[in-house]
Formats: sequence, structure tokens, C-alpha cells
Amino acid sequence: MKIYEFFLKKLKKNPHKIFITSEKKNYTYEQLNNLINNFEKNKFKGKFVTIINKNSIYHFALYLLCSKLNKILVTLNHETNFEIISNQVKEFKLDNIFCSDKLKKKLDRKLNKNFLSIYSDNSLLYKKSRSEKKSDIFLLTFTSGSSSKPKPIAISERTKIERAKSNISSFKIKKKDIIIISTPLHHTLAIRLMTIGLILESKIIFMENYNFHNFLKLIKYFKCNFTFFISNQLIEILKNKIKPSVLKSLRCLVSSSASLPIDKKNELMKIFSKKIYEMYGLSEAAVVSVLNINSQKKNISSVGKPIKNVKLKINYFKNEKVGEIEVKSKYLFLGYYIKNRLIRINRKSFFKTGDIGYIKNGFLYFTGRKKNFVKINGISIYLDDIYNLLIQKKIVDDCVLTYVEDDKNINPRICLVFQSNKYNVNNIRNFCFKNLSVYQIPTYFFKLNKIPRNKMKKLNMIEIQKIITKKLTFN
Repeated sequence: MKIYEFFLKKLKKNPHKIFITSEKKNYTYEQLNNLINNFEKNKFKGKFVTIINKNSIYHFALYLLCSKLNKILVTLNHETNFEIISNQVKEFKLDNIFCSDKLKKKLDRKLNKNFLSIYSDNSLLYKKSRSEKKSDIFLLTFTSGSSSKPKPIAISERTKIERAKSNISSFKIKKKDIIIISTPLHHTLAIRLMTIGLILESKIIFMENYNFHNFLKLIKYFKCNFTFFISNQLIEILKNKIKPSVLKSLRCLVSSSASLPIDKKNELMKIFSKKIYEMYGLSEAAVVSVLNINSQKKNISSVGKPIKNVKLKINYFKNEKVGEIEVKSKYLFLGYYIKNRLIRINRKSFFKTGDIGYIKNGFLYFTGRKKNFVKINGISIYLDDIYNLLIQKKIVDDCVLTYVEDDKNINPRICLVFQSNKYNVNNIRNFCFKNLSVYQIPTYFFKLNKIPRNKMKKLNMIEIQKIITKKLTFN
């Protein structure tokens, strides 16, 4: 069954029912269908439909249109640097672009591309017949990446549906539930919530302009029952001492994106009496494991057990108690779209995640990213250990650790970029000398007013690398 068919079923049954609501407007099934039909009147070139836009109803319309027309939806972050966007459009030969007029003018000057319009006068339009060859790929999304060339991830329509159904089962989401989306709609987590709403015929609330306090107001006003929280949002709830009554309509709390500190998990249990989950996953594999914080307190520092249809193994590093997490899953992506073709993964084999961890008593423990693991004079250094110490001891408000390599030095040099209202570079350096082993001590210390992060609170490593390169050049 196609995603559009789920929508069509409800459209025929109850066209005037409100399906989607933003902060500003309600949209019935019929109104959304009219928007889809208007978009369909465009003259399409090639196999892609590309949206580069702030959160809007158009994400929903184009998502459904791609299912209807057998097109590949490409979701790009409109806040990304223009050079990266234009390079992505050029490299992957993206077409049928929907974006703001401002971005359209910039792309027009640089590239000759076809842009989609929202037509209002149907009498002027000519709808041509199409016989598109069905592609395995339904969605092309990009990893957040740590470079200026994020990887394009190809996902099938069937996998999008299976991922949504898996989450419906894991978190006991019901048809009557009201779902709220606060995250950017180009992100796979938001698209999964969209798909859950389409499959269940649940009402969806989405935010065009994210604001933490408005997000909570919408949960309370609409009596929302389900969402995926970014872990930082839950930390903000605790920090702002939000009253439990604001969250009482939610059937559970689900934390994603980054692992919650143990003290925050314990604090959440004090203000929310229903189930609290932490899930571990990645765009390539969706949800991998889930921890039921309430009933699995003995393993509270883990990220839970693998969900149904998922198998895990650890490829342990030599002489180490940790290794790379590998996943075999029903929900794996198709592969990476490189040089205008799909480089398929072997779905029968284990997929290397690039994450580091270990398994104990069936529970998965996540310890960091493989790229945050470095050897200095043969000694394994886990940069996340340094990060955790600085955060737990409240020496910094936020920080990122990375390493730099050059021809002048045999070993990589650790670099700490931090944000602190309390301490300066000398204070931080002295703390590191007293509390870290000699190999863990960063070589470079750079203080920033704000650590660059995106709306999902993930590190903007592209910007961070630029800052480090600039500062090292002047040192």
C-alpha cells in the first residue's frame, strides 16, 4: 500500500475533517488534496521533487504528491549555507524545486533548474499524462554530517511505512491520538511522525516557527498525545520547572537525538508519572533500541534493548571493551545515492553504524561516535569521556571535542571548543591538567560565546571546523 492511498482512504470517507493544524491555520483532508492537485499541474522534469523551505503545509502536500506520482522526494535544510545547497542541487541533478522566492532567485542565477509553483488558476493549466518508471527510492534525505558534503540517504516507501508501524507498536500510539511535530520537517524524525499520522488518520499539529514555550502551549491547548522530543527539549522542561499539568495529555515521553544524562532521567520520573522512553537510532536505520526508563531502572545508563525485527552486535576493537555498533534490521535504508546512482547496502548483512558501544545483559550501551575515538601513542582516547567530565562537573556550559592532524606532528592533537559564562581558557586548561590523563589533555582551547548547533540541537560541525581552522591559522 502506498502512503498516498492511506490519505485517499480518509479523504473519501471524511473530506471535511481537519487533518493538519499549524499555529496559524487548519487544513481539512479536502484542502490538502486541493493543494496536492494544484502542485500536480506543474510540468515535471526528471525523477526528483525537491523542497528547500521552512516548515509549512507544502512539506505534507509534496510528500503525498511524490507517493502519488512515483517521484523521489528530496528534503533539504533551507538554513544550510547557500553554497552547500547549490552544490547539492547541481551534484545530484535535483529538479522540480520548491523554495522561497529569495532562494529561487539565487539558484536561478547560478543554475538552470525547474521550479514548482502553487497554481491558483487551474483553467490555465495543462495536465500531461505520465508513465514514470517506479523507483525503489521514495525519499532522499541527507545526514547532518560533519563536512560540507553530507551523505544522501535513500529510503523506500515501504520502509517508511514499516518504520512508522514499528513506532506505532513500540509506543502504543492510537488512532484517536493527536500528534505534534516541533522539529524541522526536512528531518527523518518529523517525516516519520507525518507518516504515523497518515497511517492512523490521526490529527497532526506542526510548528511553522519553533519556540520552546509555544511548543508547550500547543501541547496543552490541543491536548496532544504523542511526539518525539529532542533530548534537549526535555532538559529545557526540567530547567524551566515546567508544571506536570502541561504534559498530562501525553501518553508517554519519548526522548531522541542524544542520550539523556542519568540525573535528568531521574528528574523526569519525578514530574511525569506515565512511561518515559529513550530511543537510540540513526537516519539509516530508524529506531534501533528503546529503553523503558521506568521499568528498566537498573539499566538506566543504557539505551535499551533492540526493538522487534532488529539485531545488534558489537565489532569489538582489539584489546578494548567497546567496539563499533552493527545493526541488522527490517528498517534499514536502501543505500547511499552517490554519483547519481544508488549504492545499495546488503540488507542481509550487519550495517556498520559508526557508533561505539557495548552490550551487557542484552542492553546496549552507547559510548560515542567512532570519529570521536582517537589513538595517541597507541593509547585509545575517547573524546566523549572528556566531554562528559567537563559537563558533569559544570566546568563548561557546552563544548565539543575534536582532533586535528597535520604533517608537523606524529600524533593527532585534541582540540576543545567550549562555551562558559563561569570560566576562561586558563581555568579550563588548569582543570584538564589536574583531572585528565596526560594523553587526554587538549592541545588547543578555544572559547566561543555560543557553540554552533542546528534546530535539532545537533552540533554544526561544518561551522565548528571553519572556526577551528580560522583560529589555528592565526595561532
